[in-house]
Amino acid sequence: MIKALLTLLFAQCFLSFSQEFESDLYATLKSSTLHIFMKSDKSKMTISTLRNSDKHGIVEETKSTYRKGKINPLKINFNIQYSEFYVVENRKKSLGKYEFNEENKIYRYERSDFDNRNQRIFTFYHYFVFEENIIARENIRTKEYIGQGSVELDTVVYKDSVLYAIKPLQKGLDQENLSDPGVHTEHEIVNGEVVKKTNFFFGFNEVIEYTYDSKGHLVKIENTLTNEEKEPDGSLKSIKTRTELRYSIDGLMTEAIFYDENNIMLERKVFTYK
Repeated sequence: MIKALLTLLFAQCFLSFSQEFESDLYATLKSSTLHIFMKSDKSKMTISTLRNSDKHGIVEETKSTYRKGKINPLKINFNIQYSEFYVVENRKKSLGKYEFNEENKIYRYERSDFDNRNQRIFTFYHYFVFEENIIARENIRTKEYIGQGSVELDTVVYKDSVLYAIKPLQKGLDQENLSDPGVHTEHEIVNGEVVKKTNFFFGFNEVIEYTYDSKGHLVKIENTLTNEEKEPDGSLKSIKTRTELRYSIDGLMTEAIFYDENNIMLERKVFTYK
């Protein structure tokens, strides 16, 4: 029962991130896939997300294209095409953008989703404020398009914000969610880069460990999701997964491979550039 609950929770967490803000970022404190792309001489980055399906084998779930802004060099536009194997939601495509500030931080994210009838269904706006390279505030605005198929299309707008208290720790920083007491993230920082994050939330904690190569590239992310309730035998149930990242000779990311708790490859992202 506990393992099933953990599996479900992890799957929900994983899927919620799979095509959202952090989908292709693989972000650390000071860098991400988009930061590396921004610094390169390439103008276009394409990412094919391949998933291991029990029924169909390896399938291409999505194809994402990122382009540098022609007028604004601090903007990256993207579009995502969803195949028939994308089963999380009824989506045909998404369009959006990331905007960077002068400090090289992503301060704005926008994404519009379209259904299989090519009608816009949602637009998401996220605005970020940073402290010590950690998000200290997030303002969220969601626009829902209703009345699909009617002559007049109406919209409903939802607004929310999340505040965090950033506090020093002996080995890093703590990010406390002021909107949800008890929920916080500890960042362990070595030589200016995060080596471990621990997310604490009700009944569970998630430890994320980061491994870097000699050039400073993030090459492995290991996740351990643990149920804090002890089993009758006194043990704690946990799920361990990992993501391995690979790079070209000039430092551009070429692959991201996700393995489940049984060391089975579930997802592979392939990066190409022009």
